[in-house]
Amino acid sequence: MRPEDFAAAAMALQAGAAQVAIAGFPGGLGAAMAAHAALAGGCTGLFLARPPLAPGAVICGASHAPLPGQRAHAAGIGPTPQAAFARAMGEVAEARALYRRPDDPRLAADGRLPVMDAQLRPAGRIAPDGLLRGPVGAADGTGLGAGPDTATAARSARHEAIERHAIALWFAARAPARPLPAPPAALALEAALRGASPAPRLRYLLLPGASAGLVVIAALSAGPWGVIPGYGCAASLAEAACKAATEAVMGEFALHLEQRALHEQGITPPPGGFGARAALLARRPDLTDPDQGPGPVPGPDCQPRFAVLSLPGDGLVVLRALAPGLLVPMGTPGPV
Repeated sequence: MRPEDFAAAAMALQAGAAQVAIAGFPGGLGAAMAAHAALAGGCTGLFLARPPLAPGAVICGASHAPLPGQRAHAAGIGPTPQAAFARAMGEVAEARALYRRPDDPRLAADGRLPVMDAQLRPAGRIAPDGLLRGPVGAADGTGLGAGPDTATAARSARHEAIERHAIALWFAARAPARPLPAPPAALALEAALRGASPAPRLRYLLLPGASAGLVVIAALSAGPWGVIPGYGCAASLAEAACKAATEAVMGEFALHLEQRALHEQGITPPPGGFGARAALLARRPDLTDPDQGPGPVPGPDCQPRFAVLSLPGDGLVVLRALAPGLLVPMGTPGPV
């Protein structure tokens, strides 16, 4: 796929076209994808792929430069090229929004970012320290979300903040996870993703520390590669498990690419699997095979504020959840 084709598609959609044809996307891109197409037009490389262990899924990958001289990669997974593409471009928008820029238009004269309260109303401004990446220091790891509108981005950011808190609790063994029978919706999704692939069935854990009204699920892909985690946070077990399953499948594909790159460099891949995350969890059977134990430990009723990180012109809303008291995974098998 060529970035210039997406740039041309974005111009046509922004000029009022209802639909544009583009190679690899049966049915084309509609007007709701204009911002995504514009972001893709600024990428340096794009691809669509079918994961070997999940040929029923589509993965979209993108290489881009969030700032001149920087290099970053994004990926999205979905049942269709359009769905995978939308998720990948959401990742691109988030990465771009994380960087502080010379004469950053979001900071205005006071050098601060806009903030919204839990009801998404304007609630003043906040210093960008720890929220944006600069020449020195990194942004913190609390929830980040992108979407076509404020409500979607806020929901994504809140869910990611809760998810990361649960991962941190689980990995530190501060509260137990519970083995979870695969919800029927997750089994159906897994069957659709796997097709005839002989990949092992995913296992599911209910993680501790979820906020009221939310659950956090870890899906574990275990095989010669070790143990690959995928995570999902949602209002229902079924939705969270499906999100975790798709993320685990994307993790498998990331290891497939890593193995292929090693082969292309003439390097024999290690026999025990690939990737720090897989090796890390393979050494922690207390996490991946927990006892049934008591019910999961609930987390705080998290109603965060949101820092507005959206870049003018990018077309997608990007928000950072501000939730003091939530943990952030550090050195853990975090999200893919």
